[in-house]
Amino acid sequence: MKIHVLIQARSSSTRLPFKSLLNIDKYFSIELLYKRIKSKMYNTTVLISKDTSDDYFAHLLNKKKINLFRGSLLNVKKRFLSFTKKFKNEDIIVRLTGDNLFIDKKLIKLAIKELITQKKDYLFISNKFSNLPLGISVEIFRYLYLKKNNNFSKLDKEHVTYSFDKHKSNSIKIRQEKKFWKKLVCTMDYLENYHLIKKTFESIKNPLTISWQKLLKVMDKIKRKKVNYKNDFKLISIQSKKLTKKIIIDISKLKMQEWNFSLKSHIKYFNDTLKENEINNMIYLNDKLIGYTLHRKKKLYKSNSYVLIDTVIINKNYRKKNLGTILMNFNNNEIIKSKLPAYLQCKTEHIKFYKNFSWKEVDKKNKILIQSKSNLRLMSFN
Repeated sequence: MKIHVLIQARSSSTRLPFKSLLNIDKYFSIELLYKRIKSKMYNTTVLISKDTSDDYFAHLLNKKKINLFRGSLLNVKKRFLSFTKKFKNEDIIVRLTGDNLFIDKKLIKLAIKELITQKKDYLFISNKFSNLPLGISVEIFRYLYLKKNNNFSKLDKEHVTYSFDKHKSNSIKIRQEKKFWKKLVCTMDYLENYHLIKKTFESIKNPLTISWQKLLKVMDKIKRKKVNYKNDFKLISIQSKKLTKKIIIDISKLKMQEWNFSLKSHIKYFNDTLKENEINNMIYLNDKLIGYTLHRKKKLYKSNSYVLIDTVIINKNYRKKNLGTILMNFNNNEIIKSKLPAYLQCKTEHIKFYKNFSWKEVDKKNKILIQSKSNLRLMSFN
């Protein structure tokens, strides 16, 4: 019998895109969860999609030497079945979702102990029959139980265990529950959830080892903002030749916040300099353009191509809300998909920001390769 902890995650959430890659302390969120639960007692694997939207996610997991598997994007149950097809019937699977970062190895070991002791095929920890907050959730089951479950409704495909036996008799009781737990939310569904979770972890010294109970205590002391449940993000990557007049005007208005030229001047510059095959990456929030980056395709010498990042901007009303993190993860994913090296030029004070996303400063000796401005620093990716 083997024990496997499987974390399901993806980048293409509309409520909070790239939430698995958002920075918390010195880690990206899935990396933090992986390190909090990693144990010699079981194997841990992150199950992501094979869709191109997860290419940068896979790149980072490989870079951090975190076990991963890529499967179906929309049929998550099929993703699980594809990964586990060589498992033995008695093998144990612990299912976690990548947005529940408070889970620790002690909670997982409790679930394993209860499944073995009670001789059950399925058990779960959640707030359904307890005082636990949303986000403290662990499911554990034998592989045979997953294999024999033949329900493939839309909800089963999305949530894997939707039709599993979630009765009270299969709920693991947590000792010494606290009343204040119920009012907390520690799952990372929306931007406000992320800000609170980030603040909670960054207000302690031991994010990898602190227990989930102590994290809830810390979170309870932090002032919580009202969550906006109407957040609907859209990430769009589109060639210049497909841009409409309205989009060009919206981009130009956004650029006016950073560069003090008239709308007419920005539109003219845009139309004069843009080439048809260049890529425009945009973030929309509730149908409003709030972030933009232009990927220019350039030539290195006579044959080799590269991507030059031209303009990285977030609407001034949305800055300091970590939306730049989403934009840069989106940019990096598109670069990975292009399979080309990439460069950008930035001010000295912005170097630290880009280094957080795997960008490196180019050696002065190599600057001659790229036509860079002398007053800006040159950085490279991939």
